[in-house]
Amino acid sequence: MSNKNVLYTVDHLGLGGVQTGSLKYLPDLKGSGKYNILVCCLRWPTPIGEKLESSGIHVVFLHRNAFDPRQLLDVIKLIRKEKIDLVHANLHADMIICRMAALICRVPHIVAHDHSGNWIPDKIPYLLKWLYLFIDDVLTFYTDRIICVSESVRECRMGRWKADPDKIEIVYNCVDTVIFDSDRVSRVEIRAKLGIRPSALVIGTTGRLAPVKGQIYFLESAAEIIERFSEAVFLIVGDGPMRAELEQKARDLGISEKVIFTGFRDDIPELLAAMDVFVFPSLHEPLANSLLEAMAMEKPVVATNVGGNPEVVVDGVTGSLVLPADSKSLTMALADLLTNPEKRRRFGKSGRQRVTEHFSKESMVSNIERIYDEIFAKKE
Repeated sequence: MSNKNVLYTVDHLGLGGVQTGSLKYLPDLKGSGKYNILVCCLRWPTPIGEKLESSGIHVVFLHRNAFDPRQLLDVIKLIRKEKIDLVHANLHADMIICRMAALICRVPHIVAHDHSGNWIPDKIPYLLKWLYLFIDDVLTFYTDRIICVSESVRECRMGRWKADPDKIEIVYNCVDTVIFDSDRVSRVEIRAKLGIRPSALVIGTTGRLAPVKGQIYFLESAAEIIERFSEAVFLIVGDGPMRAELEQKARDLGISEKVIFTGFRDDIPELLAAMDVFVFPSLHEPLANSLLEAMAMEKPVVATNVGGNPEVVVDGVTGSLVLPADSKSLTMALADLLTNPEKRRRFGKSGRQRVTEHFSKESMVSNIERIYDEIFAKKE
């Protein structure tokens, strides 16, 4: 089989989450020698795009707004110019626009990568929701394979979309266990840079600062924990639309001196190394790369029992699962871990082992490459 041209499309390359998680395997997939990978981002250049380019991936930015209809024409032109053999469409609007372009250009192979399952907000007009579902149903008929990042996403897609179950396959997100390795970074050094004492109990979270991520409940729990553990310090890594509101919430709770907002950072392994416990309070989560990264760094985790989180965290083995939007439940789980260093150590070791066995980069690359191979073999 000669080298095939693959167009991997995303609507945006944001500050974190599924975009960055799913893109991590592309340099390795390109390195297999079978596929020429071209990434198309419908919006603007970002540091993440620059990192991809530095790893040898060709990245094209369309500089379009989210609902700009010219995106469709841009993708059509790109497909024709690059003689694309397979379109691999990711994320929300992108899964519609780029599959439509592929169909118009008669691209022989189409893959949809569903990172979220139920993403359509209930508040949008019924007619618009119906139109989206109708278009997706039509496109799904011409889609060779639908990749879901978790069983939770697969169940959601089967419940709301008319998809042939034989077309659906679960491929978990991955983490690079070489980069995310606690032996490679200095816990003491990063704490010193952050102004955190070596004896402090550091509870942290990473991710986009948005309502769905549940950081409000993280802060409410922090206020309760600080009353019981004077050495507790809370670390919030990331940026987003809720940052100002969260900072005000910390002030209102009287804990702002104990909460560090780092903003966007690209040294996540080092920041995770500074933590004693990792918290993931999301209200909805298909499959969290943040959880995988924390577990790879041997951190005990406390996560909400939603979406794909139970597929990552084994309750009582690698961490604790708690109720969403419930700071009391979160506080109880945190207090249990903070008073039990041996349990923290045991959960952390088990977490790294689980990530290595089930969520490795090698496994994800192998599965994506196998899917491509099967698709091309079937139609040739």
